[in-house]
Amino acid sequence: MVPEKGTSAGHGNLQRGNKRRRNDYASVHSVDRQISGLALGILVDWVTGFVWLALWLLMYRKPEEHPQCTPEELKYIQSDPILPAGKLPWAKLLNYTQTWTFAAGKFLIDPIWWFYLFWIPDYMQREHGLTLGKIGLPIFTIYLISDMGVLAADGFHRP
Repeated sequence: MVPEKGTSAGHGNLQRGNKRRRNDYASVHSVDRQISGLALGILVDWVTGFVWLALWLLMYRKPEEHPQCTPEELKYIQSDPILPAGKLPWAKLLNYTQTWTFAAGKFLIDPIWWFYLFWIPDYMQREHGLTLGKIGLPIFTIYLISDMGVLAADGFHRP
């Protein structure tokens, strides 16, 4: 047994080394718990995606085969001209309003989204002491509010 205070520098270093290893084990154990929470979140996303896929495969029908699609709706759906497939040079995309609208939206929204994505988890941990395992509900709430904002904004520009 090594005494609490070693009789030489070597024994003292040995004792400090043992404490350090115990602390390292504790931190690895807490990371293991956090990864389990992360794995659970990934599993929930995975299962939700496959449930959604199964429902879509069960319910989706081509407009021609769908029982609730009226002939007028089918005529309207099929009235769009079929554009020939081909390559479009990148420079030609600059002539389209859609390109500039998409670029402006990305330029304005992406900095805010990445701010939420990277800064908020770090802020919650530093200022409020929330670990990765405890941060789930606050982050989920922030992202849910963001989703509701997107849906509300989508409703504003639709007729």
